[in-house]
Amino acid sequence: MAARGTAEARGFDRVCALIVLEGDPPLLLTHMPVRAIPEGMVNVHGYIHQNPSPRPRQINVCVEQLGYRPAALPRVRALARELLAGRTPPGRTAERLAAVGG
Repeated sequence: MAARGTAEARGFDRVCALIVLEGDPPLLLTHMPVRAIPEGMVNVHGYIHQNPSPRPRQINVCVEQLGYRPAALPRVRALARELLAGRTPPGRTAERLAAVGG
């Protein structure tokens, strides 16, 4: 049992507040959307469920946004490239991912 104020992570080697996933473009993976997104990166997050991401360079991958299906990383990266180019496809995340292909 975890001590009060801590989380127990059974089955995980490590638990992190954020992960940087290198690639084109690099992705900042977090549970909650972050305010300060490093230049050239897109924040891929969950936490806010059916609500849209609060900032232009964010992708909400909550199950409610994806129709309870996983998102393919090549499509997430394709959407991230669109966001970095200043183009934002309309709709929920599932629709935005379908619009960019990947």
